[in-house]
Amino acid sequence: MTTNFRGFLLPENFENSDLQAMVSDCETMLVSVMQAIADRFDSSYPFVNTKLDLMTGADFAIDDPIRGQNAVYGWIQGRALEALSGHCAWFRKKGLVPDLVGRLEMMMRQVLDQVRDMRAQNGGRLWFFMTPDGQPFKLDKKGTPTVFRLTPDIPLGFSDMFSAKGMFAAACYLGDGETKAESLSYINMVDDAVWTGRFENDQVPLDPTNIVLPQPGRHFHGPFMIELGTAAMLVLQGEQQGVTMGLRLIQRELDHYIQVNGRVDGLLEGDFWEAIDDAGMPYCDENGQVLSDPGHALECVGLVLKFTQSAKQSGMLTPEQQKEIDRIETVMPLILHRN
Repeated sequence: MTTNFRGFLLPENFENSDLQAMVSDCETMLVSVMQAIADRFDSSYPFVNTKLDLMTGADFAIDDPIRGQNAVYGWIQGRALEALSGHCAWFRKKGLVPDLVGRLEMMMRQVLDQVRDMRAQNGGRLWFFMTPDGQPFKLDKKGTPTVFRLTPDIPLGFSDMFSAKGMFAAACYLGDGETKAESLSYINMVDDAVWTGRFENDQVPLDPTNIVLPQPGRHFHGPFMIELGTAAMLVLQGEQQGVTMGLRLIQRELDHYIQVNGRVDGLLEGDFWEAIDDAGMPYCDENGQVLSDPGHALECVGLVLKFTQSAKQSGMLTPEQQKEIDRIETVMPLILHRN
């Protein structure tokens, strides 16, 4: 079990013993958060429900078109499944809160079943905004929800990516072979869409007067970066395809979005840009400025190293793949320092 929260603060010049002293506080926070999520769950609404005002603690109105219970976010439910499986595995490993683990496992099962049902209703797809009964919707110019049909010509999006990964994580944890196979097929469908240009950000702008639409000639790195999390998860579950998937994604980032070996004139080693143009060069805004997001650069480093650590521990690497990972890991500190 966890101890009480002590509020330990790291000194400016901390040592390993100080980091160890923080562990019980971190455990307490994690248990408290998952306890709150479990307490908010109601099987009559089979979704992870964090629809509350973090400033006041009050629930948003049920009929709020964006924040109420009639708006189910595909991104959040997919990521929630991954989080539930990860927390449950960690709690079991640490021998923490067995009663809570049982509640979270039941919750995971119900959310997984609901996500699968919603996907089945939409031809194997999910969307950023959906109603509880599985209808995708957008917001019109007045901010009013408008349902639509997910047709085959609509590109896949992050709701598909996060949900495929979350379904796979939950299926592995629950020992659900049928859903694991379904999730692997979904993952492969998403990966193919990323590489063939049939993937777009499906996030619905919450301000209908400030809509950001895809632009011809602007190709973001985000899908390749976030798909790295899927590759790492596959590797952790012993899926050989995760190794080749991850290495291919990392090479795409290094070849197109990161300054390595002076490839682009005028940029510094370790610079990281958000998008490229049709010629494969850094995308510039109307003022000729290269668009960069240091937070995304740091996120990319973290995902790359999560993948390489998982791959090295998997026992699945060929000698050539090990050399490739060694090379990749020599570049990451440069990007980390620069950003």
